[in-house]
Amino acid sequence: LIFMAPRLNGPGAPVFQIIRLDLQRQRREVIFEHPEICNPHLQFDPVHGRDILVQHNAGIRLKPDGSRNVYQTLGCKLFVIDADGGNLREVPAGPPATLGITGHECFIGGTGRILFSAGWVRSSEYDWRHDPRHPQGNLFTARPGDPAPVVFEAPQHTFNHISASRCGRYFVADSHTGAGLFENGVSKPVALVVGNLASGKFRTLVQDTGGEGGGNQCTHTHPYLTADN
Repeated sequence: LIFMAPRLNGPGAPVFQIIRLDLQRQRREVIFEHPEICNPHLQFDPVHGRDILVQHNAGIRLKPDGSRNVYQTLGCKLFVIDADGGNLREVPAGPPATLGITGHECFIGGTGRILFSAGWVRSSEYDWRHDPRHPQGNLFTARPGDPAPVVFEAPQHTFNHISASRCGRYFVADSHTGAGLFENGVSKPVALVVGNLASGKFRTLVQDTGGEGGGNQCTHTHPYLTADN
């Protein structure tokens, strides 16, 4: 089991720690420290467990009193460490490769690749567009150390929460279809989309999930594929 906790005292503080609990040996270990992982979304690779995916909240650090200080707006990025906290490898996710990511990402089981959604340009809540760096869409795959990510082409969708199947072929995601959150003053429905990462094909499973994707978590769909697909 892994989780994040802040450390406010000692050398290099304030800093965020990744703590690993060995549930069989009843041991608690600090395996990694970083100044900008306030919301790391920690994930073990679900197939072999040798790697940990970490969300890098670039530009957000701790103040000595434990509060957060936003000193720049680079947007979220990603990196991978091994299960003991070493061997940091950057993933080409977020600037400069893409717009800052949404904060939703996962391993594509057993392939060494990461699936993530990037942000989009919001001129207003009625005018959403894909970033000029990736007009074909905002869903990507990448392997740590790759020079650039690979876009999954679906320009009509604005993907947000995502999940990959254990076999690594499929994904499911929610999508804000159209040009904004609202249309004629009413929030637009959020669709549920399934896609095949190998073929590039995708289909809408549910046109209106009932979620709106606003600020509160209760409005978010957070779709997942179960471990048995």
